Amino acid sequence: MKERGISVPERRPGARKRVIPLEDRSLNALAWAEKYRRIDGKAFSLDRHLPLKQVYEDDHPHIVIMKCAQVGASEMAVTKTLHAMDVGAHYWKTDKDGLNVAYLFPTGRALSDFSKERLSSTIGEHPHIEEMFKGGFNDVTFKQAGSSYLYLRSAYIPAGGKKNTAAEQLLSFPADVLMLDEFDRMSSAAVSMVEKRLRASVVGRQYNISTPTLPGVGVHGVYLLSDQQVWQVPCPCGAWVEMDFFRDVFGWSEGGRGAPAPHGWHPHQVWSQWTREEVAQARWSVRCPSCKNELNRFAPGRWIAQRPEVESVRGYHLPALAFPAVQLDKLAKAAASTDPTHVEEFFRSDLGLPYEADGSTITMAMINALPAPPGLAPRMGYTMGVDVGAHFHYRISSGGMGENGQRTIVAMGSVPSWEALDALFTTYPILRCVIDAQPELNATKDFADRHKGKVLRAYYADDRSLKGELFRLKEDEGIVSINRTMAMDRFFARVQAASDFWPKTITENSEVRQHLCAPSRTSIVNEKTGDVTAQWVHTAPDHLFHASVYDQMASLTRMPDRASAFVQGSARGWSPT
Repeated sequence: MKERGISVPERRPGARKRVIPLEDRSLNALAWAEKYRRIDGKAFSLDRHLPLKQVYEDDHPHIVIMKCAQVGASEMAVTKTLHAMDVGAHYWKTDKDGLNVAYLFPTGRALSDFSKERLSSTIGEHPHIEEMFKGGFNDVTFKQAGSSYLYLRSAYIPAGGKKNTAAEQLLSFPADVLMLDEFDRMSSAAVSMVEKRLRASVVGRQYNISTPTLPGVGVHGVYLLSDQQVWQVPCPCGAWVEMDFFRDVFGWSEGGRGAPAPHGWHPHQVWSQWTREEVAQARWSVRCPSCKNELNRFAPGRWIAQRPEVESVRGYHLPALAFPAVQLDKLAKAAASTDPTHVEEFFRSDLGLPYEADGSTITMAMINALPAPPGLAPRMGYTMGVDVGAHFHYRISSGGMGENGQRTIVAMGSVPSWEALDALFTTYPILRCVIDAQPELNATKDFADRHKGKVLRAYYADDRSLKGELFRLKEDEGIVSINRTMAMDRFFARVQAASDFWPKTITENSEVRQHLCAPSRTSIVNEKTGDVTAQWVHTAPDHLFHASVYDQMASLTRMPDRASAFVQGSARGWSPT
């Protein structure tokens, strides 16, 4: 079987067509797990994971799960995958013998570890699961259970113009069930690509599962579009409480000489002022905001939709405080940290909340503080940066050269066509243009050919491939590889330091302001190595931000012998008078 030129294995002859017992065909994922899963040799149970019961049983076509670390969400994803492969074709009443499940991971390493470690050990848990996979294909990225197939894929698509096998692998199969594990760490292009694989399925189940990163981004962004289910536990006073760490977690002080506070229980406003040693010695309790008595945070609770009118996406925020594995003393110690990376991880991994540090995004106040040109824009050294999308967003600047050269922003905006983009070369004698090479690879090549020697096609790359360099230029090929994070950091720093001149007609433009404020810098921690890397993600359209990044790269790669050209006419979008 082939699809889009890539081979997809047929069912191996040795893999027998499985006969599903009638009593199993109507089992939901939880009932199936209770019958066939074994965790550490013991029968499957959710007694220590009560909030997950409804999530296991929920059969909504699109479920998003915003979670903290180590609360059983990934185990649930494995169970739903095996359930779909075993009985899904019957459970969802299809006319097929099996289903295709696509399970995506943020990196190839995570995929390999999952396939070799977690999935292999899970298959050996129970004779029934072993029988499912007996005689079928058993590869790291492809597994077969009778007439069902599991496609394990990386959602990382590297930058570059060469043939991209990672992208092709995401187009090589149809899917009935799509599992996106650690959704926030995935390439948005990869997610968009693989979501299309569900279109032809009558089953069409999708799960977005992740610890959150930034507000409004990734799993939190999808959760905001959902019905927003929250978990509540009962208090004997009659209140139903959605537990809040900063409101409901109290620390105990014995009082007396040398004590951090008077005798009694104290809220976060008080215990957040204690030393780390005092926090480590304290006792901790979750208390009802209504009566102030202690809550049983592990009590059977209920899920309540904050937006019940939304039916297209079911969203769950798994509450850290409801799981016995989450210890209050450790949370309090983590909350006391002043290390920015630890604070970020506390919110995201410990509490399952999105977090954005101060100073990680361009603000409206920073834009308002940008200096206006003292006079006419320098009529020399014009460069342009272009971000390619449905429209062509551009920034044009002039002035000083090199690392510390002060630039004057001459024009910013968008044009609808390549012809209109060509016309900017007539209005301004642009010496160097850096244009986003993707997604229009052929069209950008043609554009560069029309403006010989002036245009560089840009590819964003990561720090590893560029070995710490800001950019790598291949002048003879008309290509520049740009360290995405470093280049965006550099543009942010120039805005923060008000290093360039920005006309008020540009800084007061609503689209410019929105685009410049859209990206946020966040940190990603490698769960295996502990290494911290930075990346910029956007919460809204940010084309003019990237056009500015490309323009600054144009000024850095400009050819000195052509830097004295002058412009005729006035700057478009800005009147210097």
